[in-house]
Amino acid sequence: MLTTPGATACADGRHPGGLRLGCAQAPETLEVAVDRLRAAWEEQHSRRSAAGGQPLTSRSWPW
Repeated sequence: MLTTPGATACADGRHPGGLRLGCAQAPETLEVAVDRLRAAWEEQHSRRSAAGGQPLTSRSWPW
């Protein structure tokens, strides 16, 4: 899955903490993509929590 920072496609540079997902695929493909993203987010959240780190938020990503 390819994701980009939300501000990348924002003409005025707003939404720096957002995550932009392309939606030019069939609905079934998008459902799978969102399920995979959710699973990856939950896994990273669990790993950070287990290591004593702060919970993941949209502001935790490096962009």
